Amino acid sequence: MENTLNQIEAEILTLKDDAAGEKFKWHTYTVKRKRIAKG
Repeated sequence: MENTLNQIEAEILTLKDDAAGEKFKWHTYTVKRKRIAKG
């Protein structure tokens, strides 16, 4: 579980400079967290 969360954080950091911006970054983070919560 810890490794999965760290991987998500790393992916978010790679999106940090993306021109698509903050909304996409946080949307992706939220979706992935929900998937992990479901198992």
